[in-house]
Amino acid sequence: MDIRLIIAGLTIAFLLALAVSAVLGAAARPLARRIGFLDRPDLERKQGRPAVPYGGGAAMLLAFVAALAALWLVRRAALGGRPDLLEGLLPRFDAIGPGELRRFAFIGAGGLLVFAMGLLDDARRIPPLAKFIVQILAALLLVYAGVRVTANIPSYPVSVLLTVLWVVGITNAFNLLDNMDGLSAGTAAIAAFIFAMVAGSTGQPALAAVLAVLAGAAAGFLVHNFCPARLYMGDAGSYWLGYTLSALTVEATFYRPGDSSPAMLALGVPLLIMAVPIFDTSSVLWIRLRAGRPLWVGDRSHLSHRLLGMGLSVREAVLAVWLLTLACGLGALCLKELPVHLGVLVLVQAAAILAVVAILEGLGRRKEH
Repeated sequence: MDIRLIIAGLTIAFLLALAVSAVLGAAARPLARRIGFLDRPDLERKQGRPAVPYGGGAAMLLAFVAALAALWLVRRAALGGRPDLLEGLLPRFDAIGPGELRRFAFIGAGGLLVFAMGLLDDARRIPPLAKFIVQILAALLLVYAGVRVTANIPSYPVSVLLTVLWVVGITNAFNLLDNMDGLSAGTAAIAAFIFAMVAGSTGQPALAAVLAVLAGAAAGFLVHNFCPARLYMGDAGSYWLGYTLSALTVEATFYRPGDSSPAMLALGVPLLIMAVPIFDTSSVLWIRLRAGRPLWVGDRSHLSHRLLGMGLSVREAVLAVWLLTLACGLGALCLKELPVHLGVLVLVQAAAILAVVAILEGLGRRKEH
């Protein structure tokens, strides 16, 4: 299929979800205030800001479901009329087989599980170990449904372990990224849309549409969350975003027989797109370990905070992280089409970008001290 048609179809799905998410976010703000579902300011990490309503997570989840339902209904109606007019512009949900539908259902169920966990954490605060156990159970739910990392790994236990590590790791990465207005949602929107383009170009139209809708739901939330935020997604939203995105990437296939690049090089696609969340989480955990602090206690050691330490404003720091995500992720679009030596160069380029960021982070830490 023509790449322009793929992009046009994904853009329609993205914009629909964006609009629905923005509208639901506007409705969530007064409702959350009315029931007292508010973020309680943390004087150390949030600088004594006034209370901001939660509810963005629920708005994104509902927008995601509503946009998918709308696209499915329009596609079904078109099949009885003039399907040729919409061919390529609407997702082929009619072509989803029972196996794929079952896997999508389990991804949705796991997403609801971590969303409920995050919602409870927003309202009452639950122990880190309990959250970790729920995340592992949600990842194992995917394995039960047949959604797992394969990567030509002959060992089933190793495949299961990699699936759990990826899902739990990315779920927490987006929760950790939610430390500054618009940061987690914007990064998720960029990553999800790049994944959607990869899926669309590799013959996975339904998955591509779901990812585009996820990107739109996150982008629509930014209408209310970009600095200064008027609505927060809370742990419910960040855990749901990270889990759903990680699960959909496990469901995706990044290599097809006949691709010009080797199968192992295709494994770099999700790593490139997720490079910034992985880098941020890894560096934060390393800093906390080295300082002897608990891994689960929040602090100001994130990439975004280091950029603030260098003199950037909150908006500038968030935009910088978004651009880093885009810079690393764009290389993934062509990785599967490249021979080995050029593909390795793309990976080295992304590593060099992150190395420069690490050097700048060190400068930011020295300025703070």
